[in-house]
Amino acid sequence: MWCSLILNSSRLARLFDRGHVPAGSHLLGDKAGESDLVVLRHEITPNWPDGSTEVKGITLVEYGNPNGYSAMARTVGLPAAMCTKMVLGGEIQTRGCVLPLKRDIYQTVLARLRQEGIQANTASTFV
Repeated sequence: MWCSLILNSSRLARLFDRGHVPAGSHLLGDKAGESDLVVLRHEITPNWPDGSTEVKGITLVEYGNPNGYSAMARTVGLPAAMCTKMVLGGEIQTRGCVLPLKRDIYQTVLARLRQEGIQANTASTFV
């Protein structure tokens, strides 16, 4: 099994080295002048102790650059790179598997994403 996996991986690597792209991969790329779009929508409905119900909506829309990075690359790659830099720079001291639910982590990443032009919009209504 491992031998087969290694052989298949090396065959695939040779395909890319020769400029060949496996069948179906044309579906993944953009044609000249095209770009992708990422839309994230979160809706949270807390019930507060006073009996009121709030609907909080968070929406992020990011368009890819036809001559640069895709929206997917920016919205996935930038936060990962920022967190990596934070770990390597000592800003994140926690060991092990760390979820970005700590305020000092997610607020820093969100601020840095805003500097890159990526920002979510929030809205809140009581129902």
